[in-house]
Amino acid sequence: WLTVPDEYMLSKCSTSPLVEPPHFCEDTRNSFRRMISDPDPLKTIFKDGRSREYEWSDVAGEWCLVNPELFRQGESGQPAKPSFSVQDFYASVKKMKDIVKLVETEFHRLLIRVSIERKFRGIPQSKKFPHE
Repeated sequence: WLTVPDEYMLSKCSTSPLVEPPHFCEDTRNSFRRMISDPDPLKTIFKDGRSREYEWSDVAGEWCLVNPELFRQGESGQPAKPSFSVQDFYASVKKMKDIVKLVETEFHRLLIRVSIERKFRGIPQSKKFPHE
């Protein structure tokens, strides 16, 4: 899945391949990379059942893991750099917000079309269509 063409990934991983944002395939690949790097997240990401807490760092300009020494130790005893960084996660959240905004916009357009259709057919706004 990490090397399949975008068209194939869209056809198999998307419910609406014609309207996915340009970053959909790379975000999906990043999700697969994370699953590969952490096949047992309760042991590798949430050690001893601890939640991971992040706080915003004005200095770094990004979300930083609180107490990173408690998670994913590398061979040197230093925290290993995750293959899916906090920046990747933050970018994914931002992209998800963009997707939600797009869906909300399309839903609003649909409501307008239904309202226009009702007016065209002379159906009062309070009366429901049979499928509603």
